[in-house]
Amino acid sequence: AIWGLILVGLLILALNLLEGIISHPVVQRKKESNLPAWLTLPMMGCIAGGSILVWSPTSVLGSTSTNREVFFIGIGYLLAGGLFFLAIMLGWFLSTYSILHTRHKRHKNIAVNSFILVLFINLLCVGAIFAVSVVYSVDVVGVPLGGKRRADIACFIDRQSCTDCSGSNTANSCPEYSEEDVQKILQTQLKQSALLAAIFFLYTLSAIRFGFSLRNHLSMYQIDYV
Repeated sequence: AIWGLILVGLLILALNLLEGIISHPVVQRKKESNLPAWLTLPMMGCIAGGSILVWSPTSVLGSTSTNREVFFIGIGYLLAGGLFFLAIMLGWFLSTYSILHTRHKRHKNIAVNSFILVLFINLLCVGAIFAVSVVYSVDVVGVPLGGKRRADIACFIDRQSCTDCSGSNTANSCPEYSEEDVQKILQTQLKQSALLAAIFFLYTLSAIRFGFSLRNHLSMYQIDYV
């Protein structure tokens, strides 16, 4: 995840340098045509991450019965994936829609504003995921893990190795995992979630910046009549 964060930062830096070397209109057209493909990666990452957190049997964060406080992180990733998909559809429309009339320019301007709005909502979503993941991972807000709850999480993680795990666990179930062990597992997953959210945050921020640039370009676009 750290390497992914570094690569995204380098990608943004490379795009800015490229824009300085090549003329801005050329870079603008290339960005616009490649926008759907560029947003496909974070969309797939959000859907994959959310699916793992919500439905994977090895995920602590996806169990509503064990961690209600942080369960929404997986749901948030799925929501972010849906918003990325909507942004991809708007990006595809922007890359294929030609302006031949004033009405076409108005339609494209509406699409650009919708694109920015969708990504802004997505920015808030991944930002909230990042904030919650960081807050819980550094134990600023403690998730209660004592007694039966520790046993529920431990049995959920490793039912095969745990003893005395049944449909109705007790505080004495799975003594192989201490409260500290369970907390470390939870914090590890939260740190991974925070890094993933940071990568998607940068992706979204860069796409919003391009959306504003495209809107400014459209505002100056002139239609000539013969």
